[in-house]
Amino acid sequence: MDLSGYYFFIFMVCFIIFLFLVRFYGPKRKDFYVSEDTRIIPGRVKREVWRRDGGKCVKCGSRNRLEFDHIIPVSKGGSNTTRNIELLCEKCNREKSDNIG
Repeated sequence: MDLSGYYFFIFMVCFIIFLFLVRFYGPKRKDFYVSEDTRIIPGRVKREVWRRDGGKCVKCGSRNRLEFDHIIPVSKGGSNTTRNIELLCEKCNREKSDNIG
């Protein structure tokens, strides 16, 4: 009795199950990982903030040397959501940093 066809069939079934498990339980897109460095702002949040703020500093309107800034710092419990991120130019961001105690 030749069982090679049976073993091949069992192997293929196991392989298909493996592919299914990897597809649905394997690595996800990087944007959805919880990063060890919580200051890293996901790309989708950056795009939404850029659109919302019109690609300019919310304080002075400059379009040069823009930075994404946490309104409430991560160290004080702020999150990486669009509600807590704003676009500031480098100068305004440094002035804000000097005033945080």
